[in-house]
Amino acid sequence: MIIPHPSVNAILLAQRNSFPKDRYMKEHTHDFWQYEHVRNGTVRMTADGTEYRLTSDKPVLIAPGVTHSLRYTAAHTEFISVKFAMVPLSVPRCIALGKPFIALAASVNELVPKHANISEPERQALLHIMSAICIIAVPGSSSERSHPAVASVKKLIDERILTRQSIASLAEHLGYTPNYLTGIFHRHEGISLKQYCIARTCSAIQEHLVFTDRRLGDIARQFGFPDIYSFSRFFKTGTGMSPREFRNSRQIRSTAD
Repeated sequence: MIIPHPSVNAILLAQRNSFPKDRYMKEHTHDFWQYEHVRNGTVRMTADGTEYRLTSDKPVLIAPGVTHSLRYTAAHTEFISVKFAMVPLSVPRCIALGKPFIALAASVNELVPKHANISEPERQALLHIMSAICIIAVPGSSSERSHPAVASVKKLIDERILTRQSIASLAEHLGYTPNYLTGIFHRHEGISLKQYCIARTCSAIQEHLVFTDRRLGDIARQFGFPDIYSFSRFFKTGTGMSPREFRNSRQIRSTAD
């Protein structure tokens, strides 16, 4: 029997971040894979009871379901985060990446943009680089061929990105029950359909925050939010930053460069 390699099939978020000293992210889990690479500074991470010291030569892969916390100990820490879906999901743990991965990590660094959301060509290139990292780091296991419903719902989400369709309405439009569609999507993509919708909407919002000077309230209304508070809460859930923090961080970096 042929055992296929792990396959990264969706880049959910790819961005640079910077935090001041003593910033702490309390214990949490998520249902997607996460790649973290410290570019400057030091991060102390605890993952399922194991402590890691993340530096520029020690990237890390965090698998779905791993309980982890992060403390940024340097005066100023800069790092790259890539959140992605991968099939198969066979290794429920954190994977430290050593020196053999530094060349690939350098490629990731070049692809993740400094000032804006990742472009589609960069996203496709990053898919291949992250797949290469995972082929080396994560053992393969069996996986199924993609289901046509997955491609259909992804296309529909992009077409209706400004209307924030419910899962029930997406399923009805495609002729599936919500439970069937969410089950198929999670089995083939490795993340929930809800999480994917959040990530894609946040990605679209980021483009408006970076490339336009529109007021936050105007952007919120365009994406179907009743007020700026629900808009900010949604965006922070998906990215870890408020819309204002995200926009300001991009402006600061642009000025610095």
